[in-house]
Amino acid sequence: MHQPLAGQRSPAEGVGGGSAAVLRGRDAGSLTRRGAGRLGTVWSVHTSAWDAGLEVARSYAAVHHHCLPAASVVWESFPLGTWMKNQRGAARRTTENVARREAGENGRPVCRRAL
Repeated sequence: MHQPLAGQRSPAEGVGGGSAAVLRGRDAGSLTRRGAGRLGTVWSVHTSAWDAGLEVARSYAAVHHHCLPAASVVWESFPLGTWMKNQRGAARRTTENVARREAGENGRPVCRRAL
């Protein structure tokens, strides 16, 4: 079998060998989520984006005593108005989808051919 040169990975390690080593460390209990966070690891991009938006929204609300910015508002270099508009829309769609499921809809469109 091919022996790697000093500093090279073996073919068995593959391209993701470094990631596998990190995961082995986590599985062995030597790497906690908090410890990985300090290293800059992002566990969920969605959660990270939500946290960033929420932090800016709180900052805006502290100054303005409300959190209903116009869609064009940019606060701390963050498009807060657009972000808030999108969050309200997502909440509305979630509520509508729950009502539809309770009414028996399964989310599949009904296709009918013209006769």
